[in-house]
Amino acid sequence: MKNKVYLVTFKPTSHRTAEENLGLQYLAAVLEKEGYKGEIRDAWLDETLSQDSIFSEIESEKENILFVATSSYMLNNKTTCDFISNLSRQNINVVAGGYGPTFEPEQFLRSGAGFVVIGEGEETILDIAKFYEEGKIDKTISGTAYLDENSGVKLNSKRQIQTSLDDLPLPKRPYIKTIQARRSTVNVLTSRGCNGVCKFCSICAFLTKQNSKRWRCRSIDSIILELKHLKEQGCRTIKFIDDSFIEEERDETWCENFLKATKESGLDLQYRGSIRADKVNAKSMKFLRQAGFFSFSCGIENGSKTALKRMGKLASLEDNKKALKIFKKNKFFIQAGFILFDNKTTIQELEENYKFLKSHNWVVSKGIFSEMFAAVGTPFTKSLSTSGETYFSNNIYQVEDEDARKCYNILKKWQAHHSEIYDMVIDPVSAPKDINKKEMKKYCRLMIQMKKVDLKFMKETLRCIKAQKSLDELFFAFENKYKIFFQNIEKKAKEYYKKDNLVYDGNINGFLKNNIQ
Repeated sequence: MKNKVYLVTFKPTSHRTAEENLGLQYLAAVLEKEGYKGEIRDAWLDETLSQDSIFSEIESEKENILFVATSSYMLNNKTTCDFISNLSRQNINVVAGGYGPTFEPEQFLRSGAGFVVIGEGEETILDIAKFYEEGKIDKTISGTAYLDENSGVKLNSKRQIQTSLDDLPLPKRPYIKTIQARRSTVNVLTSRGCNGVCKFCSICAFLTKQNSKRWRCRSIDSIILELKHLKEQGCRTIKFIDDSFIEEERDETWCENFLKATKESGLDLQYRGSIRADKVNAKSMKFLRQAGFFSFSCGIENGSKTALKRMGKLASLEDNKKALKIFKKNKFFIQAGFILFDNKTTIQELEENYKFLKSHNWVVSKGIFSEMFAAVGTPFTKSLSTSGETYFSNNIYQVEDEDARKCYNILKKWQAHHSEIYDMVIDPVSAPKDINKKEMKKYCRLMIQMKKVDLKFMKETLRCIKAQKSLDELFFAFENKYKIFFQNIEKKAKEYYKKDNLVYDGNINGFLKNNIQ
């Protein structure tokens, strides 16, 4: 009987370093609980794997394989579709899932996938397994799309998510030793979704593809059970990959109870999570600090009231400032999600952002430039009038205000020229890596040195625009003045990497690559 399911993902063209795909690991665990055998092949984590080697292995196991499931980020869509095409030519059943297929199912179906999973996959994949196992014909499985020979792409009804997160088996983790050897964090999921309404957010758009609560969470007992299991395997640093760690019932009392549970269980791990600025308060952060949290990613996004309102942020400018003040008091490493430009950005907003960034220059970020990503399916993208041209899955648009556009172009050029150094320096903190706080601080010090130079460049850029002076002359003057400075930063970062036994395998940032001259 065919009962083997291969679950495959490929390295995305990304400046990020590799981390485990928890989605595939949950799917493998769910399948194995029902008697199937899940084989995970993660070609991002395991650099010895290639598309050809995985294809050859699957081809040799063809008689035992029920189907192959691929997981695709937006930035590995093409590689995944090529792989699907090769498999389908060998009459191997293929299922595609993840953000890429959820938002753009047709290209995966046209490549040869029998099904595309829309949204979460744990319930859906079991229905698909039964479909192939029992040789069914009716493809109307909720939470999927398929290709009808006569009428094209067919979207089935949305999946009504029934399963509690507590009822999911612990993810299958075949790459735990690889992760530890890389000194990367181990990923843990304690909740899914977010109650935010940010117009640029793919997470919010993803939630509209299924019927479920906007935010669901696991119990403390369930979380502690998994953390104890990971500690027994030698794990020390945990990255909670929740989109929003603090929501609804996770109030001050919950944070205090989580602290008590970690102490009672003897957990001395260090944690990193993601949180909305409007959910930050002094007592909760104190409890979480004592529980082992050392770092948060926080969607600050902007230092201008008008820009925050336009983005649909629930957090106000005052919320942002208050949150950062609390973070600093509790000595957290904070990576701020930041979006400096969108299509409506004004010079006034850029002036406000310069002041905001300067007063919070200790916050971890990869340079100062950033732009709103126009991903398929988001309210922001739907509001744009674009030609349909995309670059790395980002719909191309223009900053409308002429002076703001000048600032956009020169800051992006500046960022592009130093992006590799930014990415390498910040990765041990933003990824993060399994290193101690003392080791993290030295990377942060390098980041702050670079940010001070960036802010000088931003200040002079705004001054030159106001005075109608040449931005090209400004750029080349700064490049010449700080060329040795950036070379020394890079040299120092490489020395730190070697000493700390870290791996940096990211690519040049694809969103900036076309600006490098």
